[in-house]
Amino acid sequence: MLKNPLCIIAMVLLATGAIAQRGFTVELLPTSIDISHRQFYIDSVIDNRVMRDDIGEAHVGMNNTTMPVVLSRSFAKTMKFYFDITTKRAEGLTPMIAVINELRVYEKVYSMKERGVADVNITFCVIDDGMLKIIAETFNRQESGGRDVTNAHGKRIDLAMRECLKQLQSTNWKENVGTPLVLGKEWKAIDDVHSILRADRKTYGSYYNFYDLRSNTPGDTERVIVPDGDPGELLMLRTGSSGKKIVEAYGFCDGENIFINTLFYNGYKVRGVFAKVEVIGPYMAWVDDYRSGGQAGLSAGSGLLGIAIPSSDRTGIVLDLRTGLFIPLRPETMSKILGPEPRLLQEYLKGRVRDPQTQLSFIKRFNELHPDL
Repeated sequence: MLKNPLCIIAMVLLATGAIAQRGFTVELLPTSIDISHRQFYIDSVIDNRVMRDDIGEAHVGMNNTTMPVVLSRSFAKTMKFYFDITTKRAEGLTPMIAVINELRVYEKVYSMKERGVADVNITFCVIDDGMLKIIAETFNRQESGGRDVTNAHGKRIDLAMRECLKQLQSTNWKENVGTPLVLGKEWKAIDDVHSILRADRKTYGSYYNFYDLRSNTPGDTERVIVPDGDPGELLMLRTGSSGKKIVEAYGFCDGENIFINTLFYNGYKVRGVFAKVEVIGPYMAWVDDYRSGGQAGLSAGSGLLGIAIPSSDRTGIVLDLRTGLFIPLRPETMSKILGPEPRLLQEYLKGRVRDPQTQLSFIKRFNELHPDL
């Protein structure tokens, strides 16, 4: 008679544990910010993020299991409370609206350490004649390292948001007549030159982050040595002046080809290993392995150029230029990507495609039907 109650209790505990594992919770604890002669306060917040289900990914536990990062309360309540504390309202201060375009955290995982990163992009607006007008565009990145960086995500978000408020304060916002804000989830380049998809020529240089890549504006134009390699082979890039291996850059463009640092989607490789993008479009795609924390321990292959990847681990990988997310091409993710094109999706499902290069051919065809973001 005791077995049944014990089984019930065990099932409840397992279910509770499964729920707890759905996300790593971050608490954002604001304190008042010291800004000399502050003449504004944040009256309200508009959530203009593309990805709203979570605020990023963290590697949790002994196996570095990848989990979504979530806030302890709803995004709207968290942000409103944050600005109520950091920029307390008072008589004579100008009310502003904070339009949050990006608030993401992620982790770079090395063999013996980790780096935690928080990216925050906020557009500050005022209401003029019933219209939102932009008076300041701000962006800040906070990065710090250690053996376990997950618990400090809240602190990094706080520091990044404070820096955005300081950037606002440093602008001549009171004299700015502002430009109308058009809200929308789709990113739009300011012109063709600043779009990696529409520019006549891709700009040579290394990208500091995803935004550099998307806007065709490398942050560093130093010459880089790119070794020759077979299709699909991973490469180690080096600076032309010193021959030093490039480790932290998000990616690189040689004026035609784009290379992505595998560190940003698979932290268990040798540091400073880049994959060459094979399909360029709203979904950039290439072939590599994509391993979760439980599959860590990839061994280095032979050769000077890069790493030999076992064929059983190879899969197509896409970088979604709308969201900045890396997506391994599994049947479920392929179905989601190809969903807007039913005929293409039907062809894919009928063939039960699992070969990585064939997967990339479907991504290429989809991009041709949807050439812009």
